[in-house]
Amino acid sequence: MIESGTTYLALVNSKQWTRAVVIEAKEILQLHDSLIKLDRSFELKPQADSVFELLKIKEYYFTIALSKARKWLTEATEYDGNLQQVIDKIDHDLPNIRAVRNMKEHEIEYYKNEGRNQKDFIKEVDKENSGIEGKIVSDATSTVVLGDTYLVGGRLNVQQAIQTFSPLYELIEQKIQELWDKELEEG
Repeated sequence: MIESGTTYLALVNSKQWTRAVVIEAKEILQLHDSLIKLDRSFELKPQADSVFELLKIKEYYFTIALSKARKWLTEATEYDGNLQQVIDKIDHDLPNIRAVRNMKEHEIEYYKNEGRNQKDFIKEVDKENSGIEGKIVSDATSTVVLGDTYLVGGRLNVQQAIQTFSPLYELIEQKIQELWDKELEEG
């Protein structure tokens, strides 16, 4: 019973944070579209500034949601080894979750050149994970937008996160239902 309770906790938190990734990612893209529309008018600068601030906040929440989703899914793999395929896909599609999260969380230290991984704070945008051609450099707290590609921290592809995490919610929900069904059978 204790193991199934821990499994349930890991799955429920995985589901919650997976949903948060998709919600935050979609809101980032919507806010970005709004910002582009507002940015063309000097009279709308106060609104554009407000949207920009909200966009930066959402980017931070997105990074936290990615990190929490991955951590809880990793915890859930202890109870369901099949979820390792999900972790592998996340790591392939969004390999810089931990690095960007840590650098955003400790940005003041990085701005002062005191970060633990200072050498990785400013990096060239990875073509394989971004789809962006050409040499573009970004620090882990900045945003790179080129065409339809939106990169938080110059490394976390928002559109890719939506593609990767959207189907996970239903998968995790199914795993929770299987756990409940098993409990009812044994109960």
